[in-house]
Amino acid sequence: MSSGHHSIFVEPHRSPDGVRRLTEDQLDQARNLLRVEGAVILPGVVPAELVARLRDTMLADLARREQPLPINFVTGHIQQDPPPVPELLFPEVLLNESVYRVTTALLGPDAKNAVYSGNINLPGSLEQPVHLDEGHLWPGPTEHPPYALEVDIPLIDFTVHNGTTEYWLGTHQLNPEGWYDDSGRVETAALEQRRAVRPPQQFAIPAGSAVIRDARLWHRGTVNHSSSPRPMVAMTHYCDWFETPPIVLPSAVRPWIEASPYRTSATFTDEPIDHLTSEHAFAIQ
Repeated sequence: MSSGHHSIFVEPHRSPDGVRRLTEDQLDQARNLLRVEGAVILPGVVPAELVARLRDTMLADLARREQPLPINFVTGHIQQDPPPVPELLFPEVLLNESVYRVTTALLGPDAKNAVYSGNINLPGSLEQPVHLDEGHLWPGPTEHPPYALEVDIPLIDFTVHNGTTEYWLGTHQLNPEGWYDDSGRVETAALEQRRAVRPPQQFAIPAGSAVIRDARLWHRGTVNHSSSPRPMVAMTHYCDWFETPPIVLPSAVRPWIEASPYRTSATFTDEPIDHLTSEHAFAIQ
């Protein structure tokens, strides 16, 4: 496994206004990486001050949560949403230009974000089973284009020591019969077969990057050997025709969400939103 930079990194250029934006050549590179490898990493696309505010509030929420915590597969991998309050909902995160340019290039101009969630990898966590987040649309080896792209925003620097995600690049188009169980776990025989062809990799990923991956790509959370939790924001962009439940957001952000050229599948409420429920829809036992 590698903890260094790799060809799946595409670093957007910093514009005169300080915002990182992809050139047309970089957009082509990112699109091709997603098609071939199933993932691309865009460093520095979320401003550091916003990353720090989200990190601090998510860790404060973690400290006050009541047990049991909703876990993903194994102990220590917690499903936890960022606070859905107006002062912590940022266009630079939810409507990030570089991210949407990549996702709409693959999913079509009407691609929509339908998830605003997060994960925290706790110190001493266990290793998750290798899994995919979304299944293939039909059985058998016939490939199909992506219909869902995960967008992960690390809120601290991800390293091998603190449990950066393990990626099995190129596996998003593998769909032999019997390789996956109902929760998306990859069968052991399939893992060993793929490992002989191309072993998994881990990457050191700076806070504020956007990790965009095909939702069918094999991956897993790894052990956090550090003494600090490792939080991230997680979103999912889908093709317009794919039906998903909407994100529930406060009415105060409705004007800028709906004014954006980038689509969000959302409903809006004036009521408080419980983002720390112990029965999270995305938690997988």
